[in-house]
Amino acid sequence: MAFVSDRRAFLRASLDWQVSSHAHETLVQAYAEGVQTAIESRGHAAPQHADVHDLATFIAGGSVALLTQWVREEDDDASQTVIVDRLLSVMPDWLIGSG
Repeated sequence: MAFVSDRRAFLRASLDWQVSSHAHETLVQAYAEGVQTAIESRGHAAPQHADVHDLATFIAGGSVALLTQWVREEDDDASQTVIVDRLLSVMPDWLIGSG
């Protein structure tokens, strides 16, 4: 969150660059690797019917979409806490440890 927050103005400007598509895919893939590790660490709490890689990619893609929306918002004073709360509110309980 600190990385994105500290570079928010730059990231907002770069979203419309033609190379942004590749950067987006790279970001989702990198984030998905961490999400996959988190899913695997949850053991039986994670859904057993879903492919872990697909599930991690889906969650990472949604998270990056929400982060992108936040970066595009004009309120640069919105704290990291705001986006963390927004992200946690849409995460499955079994992933964040609430279930």
